[in-house]
Amino acid sequence: HSPEDPEAFGTAVHNLLEWAVYNRESLPEPSRREAMAQKVLKDKYPGFEEEDLKRAVTMLERFRNSSVWSDLKHARAVYPEHPLTWSENDAVVRGTIDLVYATPDSWHIVDYKTDQIGEESVLGSLEEHKYAGQIQQYADAWERLTEEEVASAFLWFAETGEIVVVS
Repeated sequence: HSPEDPEAFGTAVHNLLEWAVYNRESLPEPSRREAMAQKVLKDKYPGFEEEDLKRAVTMLERFRNSSVWSDLKHARAVYPEHPLTWSENDAVVRGTIDLVYATPDSWHIVDYKTDQIGEESVLGSLEEHKYAGQIQQYADAWERLTEEEVASAFLWFAETGEIVVVS
């Protein structure tokens, strides 16, 4: 099943994951997580169906069982949906990093994706993945801002839980 409006569904899942990250220390029991998923879908994706709700909850649970979630437990800094502005080629560029966090010794940037992973990663050409340029720009801008190295910048695909490292 594919949502009728993939962009609205993606926005809803991003909001749900942001909520989970903010509440990671005391994330409520499954029934309350499902209720939150339903609330976010109603707000961001009004035409959702029961199957969309199940899919969003599954994505949330997949995220909670991911290595990213494990890293967040020991992170020294966590910034979900972090706005970022930088200049590039005499232009001002704005973006929002889905999740940036620092483990005890390094920074990591995560870009959530709710669409299908695509053949690019299967073929191993990660630098040419259609989202690679965007997340690389975020990593470069974050390094300039913090004057610290970004150890990894990667895509996290909510549909499969797969991580595609870009840098």
